[in-house]
Amino acid sequence: MSDQDKTKTQIGVGEIQIQQLFKVMCDNDASDLHLTVGTSPAIRISGSITRVKVGTLTKECTKRLVY
Repeated sequence: MSDQDKTKTQIGVGEIQIQQLFKVMCDNDASDLHLTVGTSPAIRISGSITRVKVGTLTKECTKRLVY
């Protein structure tokens, strides 16, 4: 299974919780979580950035995740 396949999820970006992103990180031995408005969440796995397949983060969704 590729790194990209392991990061797929069935949850829409508007419904995702930060704890779910942390679980994806742990499941993939990721070191960093990148949250940027206008892109999908990304994690660093073995030095490479991999996007989590949940859709594009809006300003509101990003704020909800970090506050």
